[in-house]
Amino acid sequence: MQAAGLLSGGTPVIKKYKVAASHIAGIIVIRSATATAGVSTSTTTSVADAVGLVLERNQALAQGGDVVYSTTQGDNEAVYSVIVNPDLILRMLMSGGATASTALTAHDITTASAAGTVLTTGDDHSSPTVLDGLAWFTSGANVGQSRKITTVSTTAATVLVPFLNDTVVGDLFIDVPWFPGNAVGIELTSDLTQAQGGVDASGTAAFEPIDVELNGTADSYIHALAVDHVFGVST
Repeated sequence: MQAAGLLSGGTPVIKKYKVAASHIAGIIVIRSATATAGVSTSTTTSVADAVGLVLERNQALAQGGDVVYSTTQGDNEAVYSVIVNPDLILRMLMSGGATASTALTAHDITTASAAGTVLTTGDDHSSPTVLDGLAWFTSGANVGQSRKITTVSTTAATVLVPFLNDTVVGDLFIDVPWFPGNAVGIELTSDLTQAQGGVDASGTAAFEPIDVELNGTADSYIHALAVDHVFGVST
């Protein structure tokens, strides 16, 4: 994950936090659990009680290297920099699988739609479902256009607002289970840094999508807020 600004504007607030495990940059850490040494690690399906986004490991300048979590006497204490703003906009690469940077699936149209509403393919769009998600074309006359998905089946994804042009056999499009402004969650990749697009959005980590960057299978991004945040207005 990357910091893409604050919803309210201004400058991110960065704090140093003791940690209960070694972390990589670009993940969300959560409120410290009882009887642990510091803030805890989120999971692929939960960022509840988010504290913020890890920027980097605190450098032990005297030793010239990263500080990792250790309970061994004589080792430096692990303290990491964290952006703690509850309105931090998180920019996440869309991954097609649990492994980070897996390409999204590009579906090819197998039956043309003169109405520009039915995206028929040889793939299942209902399991995992992309209902209320987003579809966009990466080739053909509708390239660059996107629409909210309103119906799904084992062979098609359907939109209510037509694409401007007929769909043609061989046109390529991508679909994901998220839509900005829709109350859905995001499941993270196994390294906790990216958004996993090949799973249902229901029952996943508490993120609120607010924007997207729709490009190709390997360079599309979703922007979201971690809505269950310890420094937010709700508890």
